[in-house]
Amino acid sequence: MEAYPGNHRAFCIRAYYRNGDSIVSAQRLYRTEFNVRNAPKDDTIRKWIRMFENTGSSVKIQHPDLHFCRWLNQSVITKKNVSTYIPQRKS
Repeated sequence: MEAYPGNHRAFCIRAYYRNGDSIVSAQRLYRTEFNVRNAPKDDTIRKWIRMFENTGSSVKIQHPDLHFCRWLNQSVITKKNVSTYIPQRKS
């Protein structure tokens, strides 16, 4: 499996959104931008987009609070759910 750097992933994601959600256009632009013959496969780009939409990042990052979220079956802690699951200090 070939690893793509974060800036290449970001380029593909931006190209996808700027060209009407077209993976083929993103692949074409990738080949042109980085002067390579092979672009990431469509499944790979879809995975990056899904990861970006769910976490705000296209790379796997280990968040210190991620262990807390696993049992909640969610990957992001928001202001709304923090107050629900973390006990508040009494004044």
